[in-house]
Amino acid sequence: MKNGNFYIDLLGCEKRKLDAEKIIKFFQSNNYNQIEDKKDIKNADFVIFVSCAFNDEFTNLSKEKINSLLLEKKDDAKFILSGCLPNIHPDFLIDKGIEYFAGPRELEKMDNFINPLHSINEIPDQNLSFFDNREYPTPDTDFRSEILKEYINSKNSFKIRVTWGCLSNCSYCSIKKATKNLKSKSLDDIMREFDSGISLGYENFFITGGDV
Repeated sequence: MKNGNFYIDLLGCEKRKLDAEKIIKFFQSNNYNQIEDKKDIKNADFVIFVSCAFNDEFTNLSKEKINSLLLEKKDDAKFILSGCLPNIHPDFLIDKGIEYFAGPRELEKMDNFINPLHSINEIPDQNLSFFDNREYPTPDTDFRSEILKEYINSKNSFKIRVTWGCLSNCSYCSIKKATKNLKSKSLDDIMREFDSGISLGYENFFITGGDV
């Protein structure tokens, strides 16, 4: 028996895609059904958005998306904000009355938003994403555009996150407020994921993480 429905959307990098997939698997493992089509968002008991706040452009795009989802969800649906924006722009959450949020290094907070049979920490790091096949606009003329297309296509391959966080404290970048200090995945775990990708037939791998 299903506990309810959830809808999730995303604006973010490959690392946030993997976070979003972990959230999806968390809700599914706790008997929630994913609503994939936005036109059915009114049937969702939880509406989740994984945000980006890399720069002003992406911050504003995330805020626009949040405003839209808050308007479109049903009145009693819980709205959960994840991704980098909660840690970088907490005043926005206060302004919008967003009570439920979890940054990239705080996904364990998800356990507090439902009564889980399975903790989110029981969900392994993911390698593929529901959002992988989204289309992104690319230039279509010179040699550089071909390189860009190849890079974007590689993002739909088998992803392995090797680190979280960042080593630096750059004055022009606020991402560390969300991703915190650098933490590396063990080589044994990385190799297990690589072997898993090989066993599934993948030949292309996308290595991602902070300071990679």
